[in-house]
Amino acid sequence: MKFKMSFGAALALFSFACAEQNAAANSASGENLGDIEVVEWANNDDGYRAVRSEIGKTTKRILEIPQTVNVVTQQHLKDKKPDTLAESLQNVSGISYANTTGNIFDAIIKRGFGEGRDGSIMRNGVPGAVIHNYNKTIQSVEVLKGPASMLYGAQQPGGVINMVTKKPQYEFINEL
Repeated sequence: MKFKMSFGAALALFSFACAEQNAAANSASGENLGDIEVVEWANNDDGYRAVRSEIGKTTKRILEIPQTVNVVTQQHLKDKKPDTLAESLQNVSGISYANTTGNIFDAIIKRGFGEGRDGSIMRNGVPGAVIHNYNKTIQSVEVLKGPASMLYGAQQPGGVINMVTKKPQYEFINEL
């Protein structure tokens, strides 16, 4: 047993000595490994494909979010001109519109769960009112599907819907 431990210690010391010798040889040669180029994705949500989302309580690239996220972009909303939240979510899979009891609130079913009165419809991450909460100040609509909706508290496992409002711009913009 004593021989095995001393042999192991000698082997470890020998490997460290070889590694140190290789490191010294590489630094003495002055070899240039080349330039490194850093590329950052632009926050360019022009068109129908969104690059970033604010659904996970922080703004992240959609490719870096490990949950199922769908974003209805500003361009899509501008082209479609929806009057209700349900109309803006017609092209999102797993979302359906339910009986609204006389059209007094947005009853949206997410993956078979909920109908909108459970706090799963939010405005900028804050649970909103049950009544119609959609207007022209909405920039995009984000849908986080599945049990990751627990990130926003006690929710049903169907998901959450976040309506992101427009932010003030540096330039004056108006449209009719």
